[in-house]
Amino acid sequence: MSLVTPLDRSLKVLPADNGNIFDFGPGGASQAVGTIVLTFVPSLDFVGSFAVMARPSDQQAVTNNVGFTPFPYRRLVLNNIAQDGALVGDLIVGTSPSIIQVSANLSVGLLVNCEAGSCWVYLARLQGPSTI
Repeated sequence: MSLVTPLDRSLKVLPADNGNIFDFGPGGASQAVGTIVLTFVPSLDFVGSFAVMARPSDQQAVTNNVGFTPFPYRRLVLNNIAQDGALVGDLIVGTSPSIIQVSANLSVGLLVNCEAGSCWVYLARLQGPSTI
């Protein structure tokens, strides 16, 4: 397992990424909770899942190598079906597009399980205070 920091607001997850944690950084500024929206667009042959993770985002946590732990998120769309926005901690598994919302003043990451196919992940940081 390795920690990977995406350089762009989109990334293509492949089987070579299996076991990696993609670190998207903090959800917000130091004094406010921010919101990250992640959109997942799997290929037709995608076999895998994602776990939302988080850890403190301050430099001391990075220096001390504080690990990521599972973190809840709001499920907005799952497999192209609108959801109720419930706060859940489930694995994100799907064969159609899904959208989640993560509100945290923590460093947000995704633990990748990709056994076949590919999945595009798109990141958007919402402006202003969190609505959650």
